[in-house]
Amino acid sequence: FKVETVDGRAVWRRRHYRVRRAGGTQKGTSNHEADADAPPGVWMLSTLDNGVISNERWTIVDAADDLSWVVFHYSGAASVVGQSYVGALLCTDTGMWPQNAP
Repeated sequence: FKVETVDGRAVWRRRHYRVRRAGGTQKGTSNHEADADAPPGVWMLSTLDNGVISNERWTIVDAADDLSWVVFHYSGAASVVGQSYVGALLCTDTGMWPQNAP
């Protein structure tokens, strides 16, 4: 992903994420059983960044029928350092704003 620094530079960063279906695993159930109850289009992502774990919840908000674009919403936290954040992404197959956008 690309980050714009405080001094205006554009810097590319790389992260490795662990992805799980939302819903979690309750005590006494397997991951497969918990996944069966997970809401559609919702995932939990986690990553390790300089020794700090960030946990994020990603949701598909909407998508074109042909998947030429999709809107994601995310919220996350690196609770050990007291940081939380929210955001949204519009992703297209061309990288440009969709021509048929409302």
